[in-house]
Amino acid sequence: MVFIKLSALLAALAIAVGYLGALHPLFDSIAIGRPLAAIWLLLSGILLQKYFRIASIGLALFALVPICLFWIPSQQIPDPKFSIYQHNLLFTNTAPDIELVAEQLSPDVITLQEISSARKTIAGLEGYPNQAICKFAAVGDVGVLSKHPFIDHGCSDGQYRGFAWAQIKNDAGNEVTIASIHTHWPYPYGQAEQLAEIIPQLKELPQPVILSGDFNQVAWSHALGSLSAAIDGKNKTGLIFTLVRPPLYLPIDHIITPKSAKVHVEKLNRYGSDHNGLFARFEQWPK
Repeated sequence: MVFIKLSALLAALAIAVGYLGALHPLFDSIAIGRPLAAIWLLLSGILLQKYFRIASIGLALFALVPICLFWIPSQQIPDPKFSIYQHNLLFTNTAPDIELVAEQLSPDVITLQEISSARKTIAGLEGYPNQAICKFAAVGDVGVLSKHPFIDHGCSDGQYRGFAWAQIKNDAGNEVTIASIHTHWPYPYGQAEQLAEIIPQLKELPQPVILSGDFNQVAWSHALGSLSAAIDGKNKTGLIFTLVRPPLYLPIDHIITPKSAKVHVEKLNRYGSDHNGLFARFEQWPK
């Protein structure tokens, strides 16, 4: 019983400090394990007595239920007016499959990360002449590819960088800004410093904004909340496990859209990467 109480206490502590990501990035890293800590606390709580049982089960459900809500699938969009294909290609991947994906899905916009070995493939991609490719890190660049003409485009600047953006316009005169982002791994790596640098830049992008990419963070993290707030958006991806590095299976690729947008996001194949692609269908052009 002492072991059960101690393990329940440690699980409760892990849950509690995970909500303090705004105070220190270490706590946001701990929050990645919140589902496991909550499940362990729930199982431990069942074996405890009286008030300890109530408190343990209550805290576990408080932590677990909001995460489970991400599992609720979004409604299908039968006649989408706008679409995005998102993929971290993996820097060693020449990405020949992206030509087939572009042909079959015909997305309005493609957002990519780790454009390294795939530079030649991307440059010659038929149907996407408008491209904003920006330097990021040794693993490769980030980019936005569009069927529609650019009004303006650019790259994040500073020491850490991390996103490419383009404001596009369709024939009907609708405008939207697309940003392709790749953040560093969380603490003890450089994600917090990078976000401090790029969030003010994201706030300056022309609205409405869609932020799509490999965030290297989970949907319930403080980091994702900060990035969503920066563009006045909401994460519409759901809980899709996109990173496949056994034993790691993590939901770290996301598409953040304007809050009013009706979007359906589905997981596609990896096509030579260690990340699954995402395909988002929008009921209307984002407004």
